Amino acid sequence: MPVQQIQLLKPYYNVDSTSLTSNCELVQDGYIDEFGAFHKRAGYELFCDLGTNRDVTGVYWSEIENKLVAVSNGQTFLVNDKFGAFTDITGDSLNLDVRVNFVEKRYGGVNYLFMVANSIPVFTNYATNTQILSATSTPPLTGTGSPPSNCTHLIQFYSYLIGNQKGDMAWKFSYPGNPFQWDAADSYDITSQENVEGIYKGSSSFLVCSKSTLDIWGNSRSFTDPFLSPVKAEYAQIGLASPYASVVIDGNKMIFLDKTRRLVMLQGTSYMNMGLPINKEIQNLGTVDDAIAFNIAIDGKQFLILNFQQEKKTFVYDYVSQSFYKWSNYNEETATRSLFRANCYTYCSDWNKHIIGDISNGKLYSMDTDNHSDAGDTINAEIITGHINYGSDAILKQPKKVYARIKRGVGKESDRTKAPRILIRHRDQNGSWSTFKEVNLGSIGDTEFRVVLYSSCKSYYTRQYHIKMPDASQFVLSGIWEEF
Repeated sequence: MPVQQIQLLKPYYNVDSTSLTSNCELVQDGYIDEFGAFHKRAGYELFCDLGTNRDVTGVYWSEIENKLVAVSNGQTFLVNDKFGAFTDITGDSLNLDVRVNFVEKRYGGVNYLFMVANSIPVFTNYATNTQILSATSTPPLTGTGSPPSNCTHLIQFYSYLIGNQKGDMAWKFSYPGNPFQWDAADSYDITSQENVEGIYKGSSSFLVCSKSTLDIWGNSRSFTDPFLSPVKAEYAQIGLASPYASVVIDGNKMIFLDKTRRLVMLQGTSYMNMGLPINKEIQNLGTVDDAIAFNIAIDGKQFLILNFQQEKKTFVYDYVSQSFYKWSNYNEETATRSLFRANCYTYCSDWNKHIIGDISNGKLYSMDTDNHSDAGDTINAEIITGHINYGSDAILKQPKKVYARIKRGVGKESDRTKAPRILIRHRDQNGSWSTFKEVNLGSIGDTEFRVVLYSSCKSYYTRQYHIKMPDASQFVLSGIWEEF
């Protein structure tokens, strides 16, 4: 075998790492593209500081108003332009440290943004301060009933607003076309007679979920009885592990953690266990009750972010390659990793900005592939290959050299004239790691991508490589080859 390419296949965490040969053991703070190249993930820079020094519990971009809304410390902020100028439009506050659910609804020729955070709906028309929906709000609450008082999830389905009431098995809906009218008789109970944990909208149906039951509901086209559930309690075995660890994609697919801590996808009336490569890691966590999920779409890729806040771990699903990775915030002083700092995300299309809200400091960041640090903090992307054996542990291999194709000549983020470097080490037969070796990636303009990683090598039966990018610079590892 004169030359052999080392496979960088998607990581698989559900088995013992000694079983891996072609699949990677770890992809940290990066992703593997469609051609098998490893990329360092996008970093971010400060967009604006809301001044709350608390978690940003929600961000929302209005395509109609071309404005960004952010919530932190129970306060609502209107960001007016792409430079981050904002106004505090808080009249009535939302609850602290509770994720915010947004619904935009047009009524009477005016766009209203409704928000819930274990609360009665709070709304704004983007020009006035926030108000609790009540008989004294403008517009006022009408009808014979009231909106849900401890609402955690609010959706718009056809012309209705639909919301749950935490701690109650009932869910309520507004008068069709009028989000300010709520009548006493307009509610249903979940089939299992359990408390409703969340409500999620699809393209032609919506889900009402408890900890052990998922009901699928649709439009009955009857004014007096507007909703029906043709499939009730069909998925009793896959209730929710966390009400905020759920996303809907492509209009008709719901991805969530079920009660057994599996990551599953529900599409129509069928579901699949999509978390096989990662379920073991999730099930071994101490708690998942506080898990949250949201999507990030950037640079032609779409990722599902799964944050486990108490455990300080972030798992990431790549929709394109169907792979799982680990992302983090890296502390260079202590050389430790913690939770990825994005607590929520939205894309501001008119500004072409990807905005994330921080987990604790009240800041909004702009995420971009041209940013190679996390607002100045090291990203420290790394990849660990499987135990390479080219089909057999019984044959002794003696490579002469190890080569790689790596993007070079881009400089460091802080000083483009300085050459970034990577660190590489290896181990044989799952033994002790060698000392990290530094490999220079060239100054600006030195774009030759063929790099010699090792010019002489010991023999091995199985070998594993560990590569890190500790510098604030772009990093693309397109392949590794051993010459025999």
